[in-house]
Amino acid sequence: MTLQSKVRTATQLAGELARRPQEVVNLPRTLRSRRMPLDVGLPWLAFAVIRRLDEIVGPQTTVFEFGGGGSTVWFAQRAGKVVTVEHDTEWASLLTERFADVPNVEIRHVAAPGGDYDAYVAAVDDLPDESVDLVVVDGRSRVRCATAAMSKVRPGGHLALDDSQRPYYRAAHERLSSWPHETIEGLAPYKFDFGHTTIWQRPS
Repeated sequence: MTLQSKVRTATQLAGELARRPQEVVNLPRTLRSRRMPLDVGLPWLAFAVIRRLDEIVGPQTTVFEFGGGGSTVWFAQRAGKVVTVEHDTEWASLLTERFADVPNVEIRHVAAPGGDYDAYVAAVDDLPDESVDLVVVDGRSRVRCATAAMSKVRPGGHLALDDSQRPYYRAAHERLSSWPHETIEGLAPYKFDFGHTTIWQRPS
């Protein structure tokens, strides 16, 4: 990171903390977590989002996530079943090795040759409708992934989209507009930045 980038990041962080001073308490945790996500074992989501997910996830919960890492470690310790789809070959190999002996985790490597994410998006299709308690969309082609996963979420279940403030994810908000939602912001592990995640709940 260049000096200019560091200054810009520090300025942005200071501005965010000025708007949300309650997040200062999470700054030491951000500093301590600046290591390999698989070692830290935390989702790359705001600490406030992690607290919310801790209320949602339990021993009977089935989680499907587009994009794995520290979140997979965290879910594996709490959920009954975790299915993780990863497109990057090297990272998928690391995940497969890390969870080889973890019975409640299934790692699926779905490549995207030439940037074609059709198979990656469709990785959720083989799950029965209304069979998943939580879908986390934190990988590639997020609008398409969120749309494909909607029917898989059980009534009362949840779908989370990270970086949901980005303008090009607006279509996901539109397609999920009939579902109640909450958008949570705050400091996150691994980076000096504020995370933004929207969590929708499928109507019963």
